[in-house]
Amino acid sequence: MKKIICLLMIGTALSCSSGSDKAYEKAIADNVQTSKNGSYVDMKFNIIELNEMQKITVADSLKLLNEEQEKFKEEWINRNKKTIETYQQKLEKEKTGSIRSKSMIELYEKTIAASQNRIDSLENTTSVEAKKYENMDTTKVLAVLVRCKYSVVPPFVGNEVQETYDFLLNAEGTKVISRKKVKDQG
Repeated sequence: MKKIICLLMIGTALSCSSGSDKAYEKAIADNVQTSKNGSYVDMKFNIIELNEMQKITVADSLKLLNEEQEKFKEEWINRNKKTIETYQQKLEKEKTGSIRSKSMIELYEKTIAASQNRIDSLENTTSVEAKKYENMDTTKVLAVLVRCKYSVVPPFVGNEVQETYDFLLNAEGTKVISRKKVKDQG
C-alpha cells in the first residue's frame, strides 16, 4: 500500500511539473514565433533545454523596489546636499563681500531652504510601488523566470539557429512578460 501511495505521489509531482513545463513551452513558442506586428510565423520552434530559474514572489519584488527606492533617494539627497553646500558658499561670499545684494542673499537662502525641504521630504518617502503589495502574502508568486535554449528556422534563412533567452513569465507561466538574450558563456 505504501508503494502505491508513493508511486501516486511521484506521478502527481511529475504530471504537475510537466504541466507547467508545457505551459512555459507554449508561451515561449508563441512569443518567439510572433512577429512585432502580431503575425504568427512558423519557424519550426524546438526546445533544446528548459530550466525554471526562479519563482519571483511578493517578497522578492518588495526587496527590489525598496533597493531601487533607496538608491534613488540617496542620489537625490546627495545632489541636494551639494546644492546646499554650493549656495551656502555663495551666500557667505555675498554676505562678506564689499557690495551686498539683498535680492541675491534672499535667492541663495530660498534655494538652500528649498533644497533642505527636498531632502527632508525624500528622507520620509516610501516606495509608491511597494504600497501596492502592502496587504499581500509575501510568498505569493508573481512571476517565473525561465531559461530556454531553443532552435528555430527563420523564414528566408533556411538554416537552423540556436538561441538562449531568459523569459519572464506570468505566475501561471502562460504569458511572456519580457525576454533577454543570454550572452554566450563560452
